[in-house]
Amino acid sequence: MQIKEYIQAWNDIRNSSKGFQFLQAGSGLCVSKEEFEQWNKQSTCVHLYLANKNNEPCFYLIDEYHDQAQEYILGQTIFEKKYIKPSLPPQQPPLKQHKPNELLQLIQKLLQVLDDEPNTSTNKQKELIKASFNQIIDQLKTPEEFAQFHQNLRNHVDAVIPGFRWLMYAPQWFEELAQAEQVVQAFEIPFQDFEFLFNQENCQEVFLFFALKNTPNDNYRNAIDVFLAQYDPKKDSSEEINFVLANRTADISTPCPPYSAITNFPLLS
Repeated sequence: MQIKEYIQAWNDIRNSSKGFQFLQAGSGLCVSKEEFEQWNKQSTCVHLYLANKNNEPCFYLIDEYHDQAQEYILGQTIFEKKYIKPSLPPQQPPLKQHKPNELLQLIQKLLQVLDDEPNTSTNKQKELIKASFNQIIDQLKTPEEFAQFHQNLRNHVDAVIPGFRWLMYAPQWFEELAQAEQVVQAFEIPFQDFEFLFNQENCQEVFLFFALKNTPNDNYRNAIDVFLAQYDPKKDSSEEINFVLANRTADISTPCPPYSAITNFPLLS
């Protein structure tokens, strides 16, 4: 089967400098709701395989049920993906402007206070910061709004920081794993993470991107992860970041190697 050959071709280069170039060749990939709905809902996870197709990075996604049954129908049970590329239609309609979420409003307000009052006393700056904080917090009227604010805070920690860690420290992570011949071949991603995101209103696509989680107590200092976030390609960049921060981001995938067994992935055997 050709798909297996492409996956093996990634295995041949994954611990080399070319493997690192493949991992750095794009920002991420997308899965549509239509594709997700073709997977078996009894699956506990989705398998993401890295591949090398004709010397270009490629990915294959399949639910655990069809993978274990070895039912590989391209475009139905298993989907081929590449890093997202820009599409340039002749003319774009004006983008609708959305109000920033409360967390971003708070950050912007605090920065404005500090920028406008750099020479005031410490006590005066504290008073201004408290007033700005209370002004934003007073906008939260319902348990749902507080829950969303909590999620915004959590996403800053769970998504933004590991995303920056990947941008800054991917070379060090790769060097450490490549020397041990442990650069990733595939990921297990909880099925419920896709399910949760696609169950959100108007979510038609999920964006998958690499991140690094700090693992100081493990054999390796950092662990590669795949994050999932709701995705709307019609949004501009600032609006898109607001959108990601305002919605739950999943981040508990398991890379193989080093943390998941190869025997869990039929296409690796």
